[in-house]
Amino acid sequence: TDLKFADDAGSLAMEAGRADLTLDAGALLLGDVELLQARLTGGWINVQNTAPNIWVAAGEPLPEIPVGVLPQTAEEWLARINEVLADVLTGLESSQDTLRLENVEVNQMDIRVLDQAGEALGEITGASAQIERSATDVEIGLSGGGGGLGLPGAFSINFATAGAYQAIRGEVSVENWPVAELAMRLGAQALGESDLKIDLTVEAGVTRSSGLERISLDIAHSEGQIILPFD
Repeated sequence: TDLKFADDAGSLAMEAGRADLTLDAGALLLGDVELLQARLTGGWINVQNTAPNIWVAAGEPLPEIPVGVLPQTAEEWLARINEVLADVLTGLESSQDTLRLENVEVNQMDIRVLDQAGEALGEITGASAQIERSATDVEIGLSGGGGGLGLPGAFSINFATAGAYQAIRGEVSVENWPVAELAMRLGAQALGESDLKIDLTVEAGVTRSSGLERISLDIAHSEGQIILPFD
């Protein structure tokens, strides 16, 4: 069957071409609905910026993005990575007690990124995602290709916890990332004539006991060049 979600205004915010859902039979006997597994194939989902730092996905609010300044030094970047991964670890652990969802699989869905007026900012095409939960830990993966918003041509994001949420490792990999377009989105106009694209892979691991334990960064020139303005 297909599956559709509407936002608070009643507008369609997500549509899956096919949805296979597994519900908890015991909960149904008690008059409740608990989703255990979901597999969504095809279709699309809207992710919209509804206010400064506020985003909604399929009509549901996402955690507020805190206002902050990008790190300026290597030490500041390491501290930010440590902070972000630690927050992700805490959030995933807290969800373990409130969600019974065991598995989510998404295949070939388009993610449409919209501004406050509902105009398109960019689109992630053919996105795939998977969430696998065990009794003690969770693995999350997301991949797709982008256009607009300074999105890379292709990307993958993977996270996995270990030791009953005592550690987390993550990897982010992107290909054909348009540096000038991303810089312009961040307010830097000086690279506007550049067509440089890069490939980037970042791996990191954090434990509760020691914080950031390992990080690696691999950057390669994909195509194009940087053009710097000179008076």
